[in-house]
Amino acid sequence: MRQILITGITGFVGSHLADFILETSPDVKLFGTKRWHLSRMDNVRQIEDKIDWMDCDLTDPVGVRK
Repeated sequence: MRQILITGITGFVGSHLADFILETSPDVKLFGTKRWHLSRMDNVRQIEDKIDWMDCDLTDPVGVRK
């Protein structure tokens, strides 16, 4: 099984990319980064349960390593 990390998945482009991947490759496991208190989830409500979420700030190298 392939695994794909989409940064910015809660945004316009990232959410459409996730929709496309899930429609064309259902065997792919999707990971998304979000800040629990900052990310707006409106664009991914319909696929939220199909994404493994990671609370991660990409500008924080220690947090990314974890």
